[in-house]
Amino acid sequence: GGSTEINIDGKTGFIVPRGDSAALAEAIIKILKDDGLRERLGKAARQRVVENYSYEVLTKEFLELIKEAKDGLGSFYHRGLQGNWRANCL
Repeated sequence: GGSTEINIDGKTGFIVPRGDSAALAEAIIKILKDDGLRERLGKAARQRVVENYSYEVLTKEFLELIKEAKDGLGSFYHRGLQGNWRANCL
């Protein structure tokens, strides 16, 4: 799921097995009891989100993806106009 793609176990939070309420409770208690751990996890999580998932970063990546698709499609049409792709398909 999404959490394991964003969260780094032990660095930005904890990942517990689905349906394991004991592991979830243990992770929550660990965070609640340790101010330093809670602060480190929070800062690391925020930094990871800002660097990888902020509006600016996602917009830039999306625009790059569109440009790559456009450039690739443009070259496809260019080859098609010259008839090269048809020769390869026959």
